[in-house]
Amino acid sequence: MRHHQKKFLIFFVILAIFLIIILAYFFASYKNPKDVLLGLLPKALAVELTQEYIQDFQSVLTINGDNTIDVQEKIIYDFGNQQRHGIYREIPYKYQAKGGNFTVDLKVQSVINENQNPYSYQVTRGSGLVKIKIGDPDQLVSGVQTYFINYRVGRVINFFSTHDELYWNVTGNGWPVPIDRAGVIIKLPSGLKAEDLQAQCFTGLLGSKEENCQVTNVSNSQVGYSMFNILGPGQGLTVVLGWPKGILTPPSVITQIKWILRDNPLMLLPLLSFMVMFLLWYFHGRDLGKRQSIIPIYQAPDSLLPAEVGSLIDERVNLVDISSTIIDLAVRGYIKIKEAGRGDWELVKLKDFADLNAWEKEFIEEVFKGQGVIKISGLASRFYRHLPNLKKGLYQNLVRKNFFPVSPSKVRALYFFIGFALVFSGLLVVPFFLGGLNILYLLISGIIIIALGQIMPYKTKTGSKVLEKIKGYKMYLAVAEKERIKFHNAPAKKPEIFEKHLPYAMVLGVEKQWARQFQDIYLKRPDWYEGNFTVFNSLIFVDSLSSLNYSAKSLLAAKPAGAASGSSGFSGGGFSGGGFGGGGGGSW
Repeated sequence: MRHHQKKFLIFFVILAIFLIIILAYFFASYKNPKDVLLGLLPKALAVELTQEYIQDFQSVLTINGDNTIDVQEKIIYDFGNQQRHGIYREIPYKYQAKGGNFTVDLKVQSVINENQNPYSYQVTRGSGLVKIKIGDPDQLVSGVQTYFINYRVGRVINFFSTHDELYWNVTGNGWPVPIDRAGVIIKLPSGLKAEDLQAQCFTGLLGSKEENCQVTNVSNSQVGYSMFNILGPGQGLTVVLGWPKGILTPPSVITQIKWILRDNPLMLLPLLSFMVMFLLWYFHGRDLGKRQSIIPIYQAPDSLLPAEVGSLIDERVNLVDISSTIIDLAVRGYIKIKEAGRGDWELVKLKDFADLNAWEKEFIEEVFKGQGVIKISGLASRFYRHLPNLKKGLYQNLVRKNFFPVSPSKVRALYFFIGFALVFSGLLVVPFFLGGLNILYLLISGIIIIALGQIMPYKTKTGSKVLEKIKGYKMYLAVAEKERIKFHNAPAKKPEIFEKHLPYAMVLGVEKQWARQFQDIYLKRPDWYEGNFTVFNSLIFVDSLSSLNYSAKSLLAAKPAGAASGSSGFSGGGFSGGGFGGGGGGSW
């Protein structure tokens, strides 16, 4: 018995879940949840519950030679015993097409009754809908009322490569009441033949491919459509009509571009972003001062540290700029470097760091942490915390020396924030309002701003002059031996000259060229470096120091591992609710 109860309970749960899924699907298809239930009921019972329904919904569409369409909707609305002011009709004028926005031109011309007398009405636009509110707020109506709504629409003809087409949602799928009868007559432009026409229709809920309708009265001048069954709340009638090309003249390319830009102004944002960033760079992002001829100089300009030289030439504080300070301090006698094997090195403190400048002192004290001997590998997972302050300090030094008006990192951060805001909007905000390709336009614009923001830092006149000297200094360090005779009064090649300039050559990326000049001269290991060399010269030594520098810059930044270390309506593309037109309405 318990076994049967258990099976029944499982069956009941599965059935309940299935019903919930079905109801959720139907509820998602309606603006008003009560329409779900009404749409599932027979028309008589739905009318009984709503006490209102549309007796007849007939449209006449006249296709004009200028590609516009005159629409007349005849709506016979039965209010029953309800006391209402009138009805409202909602017609979409904004659509999503091929990922972008598409706006049709819609102008309401009149609303009259069967005796050609005008109704009082108001037209408002919002949320992509034209809302026509018909009736007098000071008067009530009941029973059967007839409304003729006349409006003109443009941009609703689709021009394909093989044919032209009108894809039109006649009734809309937004009515909360049943529609007893519905139909449409499309009056054709001259020059068409009945046998050249393609016609199809669809009925039902939004997305339905049901064809409970028929094409009637096909002639050279018009095509009619009518439906078989009553339309429940949320159901509609959609028609498709195609004809050969050459009857209507499609809009020019220039006109189409104007429309696209009008509907999708964000399309211009990437180009505008690039132009603005270019102008900002041209007027406020280029180094100040005039460019001078590069002449070789034989020492670092303005007594700059290797880290400052490396940061000034590319306007960035890189890890190699910071790690080069280890070699510079070894050359100057503050520390000694020992190979410890297995890709590791020991740093030995030789003398006090008190006479170093503030930035060097902060750096090397954070390296040693009060100890006399440390291993490079010991910097991993602890030194990275100090990198932001060290980088900030180097930038401040360059600003303090009047090489930059403001820290390059702050300039890049500003443009990164602006670009990120656009990217964020494109990913999280725009999809709820604009969607489609507008997301891509914002993303591209944000990327442009972030990318070009990297070149926005600029040097002062003083900074530009020093940069020219650095380029001359780099020329001296990188010159080939055969070109060296062109230099005047160049220092004699001595081991101490090689060591003095080696840290600068490393941050400038010319250490191999510099070492090659001393290959036959620098043959003895320096006192500040202890290693195992079977053969020694400047090139071998530079290879060893490059390995040290590579390991050092990697370990300086090493962090501890984390815990988790517009398609056609034919050929299967059509459905109820598709195409232009549509919308819905109700009473008020």
